[in-house]
Amino acid sequence: TDRQTDRQTDRQTDRQTDLTISDTKMLQGLSVLAMVFLHLFDRLDYANLYQPLLYFKGYPVVFYFAQLSDFCVMGFAFCSGYALTKLYRQYGKKKYIKSRMKSLFWLLINFWLILFLFTIISVIIGNGTQMPESILEFIGNFTTVRVTYNGAWWYLFIYILLVLMSPIVFENFDKIPATAVALGSFFIYLTAYYVRFRMGGYGWLLEKYGTFGMTFFEFIIGYLCYRGKWVQKVKSWRDTKNAVMCGILGIMLLVGMLWLHTLVIRSLFIAPLTGLMIIFLFLLWEKPVWIKKIFLILGRHSTNIWLIHMFFYLYIFKNLVFKAKYPLLILTFMLGITIVVSTGIKFILAKLKMINKRSDAA
Repeated sequence: TDRQTDRQTDRQTDRQTDLTISDTKMLQGLSVLAMVFLHLFDRLDYANLYQPLLYFKGYPVVFYFAQLSDFCVMGFAFCSGYALTKLYRQYGKKKYIKSRMKSLFWLLINFWLILFLFTIISVIIGNGTQMPESILEFIGNFTTVRVTYNGAWWYLFIYILLVLMSPIVFENFDKIPATAVALGSFFIYLTAYYVRFRMGGYGWLLEKYGTFGMTFFEFIIGYLCYRGKWVQKVKSWRDTKNAVMCGILGIMLLVGMLWLHTLVIRSLFIAPLTGLMIIFLFLLWEKPVWIKKIFLILGRHSTNIWLIHMFFYLYIFKNLVFKAKYPLLILTFMLGITIVVSTGIKFILAKLKMINKRSDAA
């Protein structure tokens, strides 16, 4: 099972300061939690949707956390960049490519299960004019080339592209100084940000370049983190400092980012910076066991939560989760629904994998 695999791998790496599978799962859990928080509460037109309980300087407190939650894509891209670099180094190019093709195949099967499930639900409840709408629209979504049914699906095409390009990227970037890699990918980020937010409506290629270029830089941050052993270095630094002082410093940094990102720089542009700081604060945090369990659960369901959560507040079941009225209840309701649905999807996927394994053995 996933849990047994996590424990076995962590036993082998518990003497290392590298990221374990559990660390990565928890980071994915943090990232998907941030995604849900961003999509639900990064708005000031909340009057008819939910009732905030706490305010600061005229804004709901949840809005501050929602603003900071725009690192969610950065979190996923960072985990991918780090983990894929590690696998590439461990497997070698040939075995790496084979394993990634298999992984992408099952990711697409997972996605297609969700696509067909919610298309059927949409037709049953009389929403067929929106989903599937037409054969061409369905094909566009099925291939991930042009997604219109769910806004969060844009990352699927970009992720597939990153994985397909990764062997070439790793092979060539390993020969280039890390500083040059960082500066070059940051330049791509700058141009992509301009294209994405300053040149809207200029066609499919530019649209994809905008999202790909920004995500590519965040992916490369994960690559550089593994290559430069940043996690090891930061943990070694932490171990030489007073734990209480480190905790106070971490809280100050978090509060500072909440204030800066909401009241001073309310822009997605700084998400890689704030995201990297949040990732390291999260990794350095000595989390209680129950906190770890929560983030591990979120991490194991993160792919499905990402792919389905928008259906329960924006598309098919519009504003459903907002019926819970208060932010904490809304968030709990959303996570509860998506995890239940995800459990069913994972069950079906496991059965398909079992059938595939039997057919391969035969």
